Amino acid sequence: MEAHCLPSYVYKHSNQYYVQQWEGGKLKTYGKFRTADEAIQHRNKLVKQGTIKPRLGVHKIKYYPDRYIIKTPANTYAIHKRHNGKNEHFGTYHTLEDAREERDYWESIEWNYDNME
Repeated sequence: MEAHCLPSYVYKHSNQYYVQQWEGGKLKTYGKFRTADEAIQHRNKLVKQGTIKPRLGVHKIKYYPDRYIIKTPANTYAIHKRHNGKNEHFGTYHTLEDAREERDYWESIEWNYDNME
């Protein structure tokens, strides 16, 4: 299953899948799994038990066309994302289209410099 098709509360990080939710300002993890299917199965069990309440729709950020892109005061477009526990800058571009293309590339390699070709 593709990461962009994951239901609410299921997240992919590196090669692991997590079932997580924010509670009282803290991130609560309900499990770490090797496959998306395992994570989704666990998430569905927690929803059925009432431990977590399903959100309608999909993760908003994953479908927002300008996710991780901000317009700068200089009228350029910068890519910023929290990665490896800190806010990181992934470049500044003259056009929104260029920034989106670069962001899509970073997403395709899971924001990991080691995956660059």
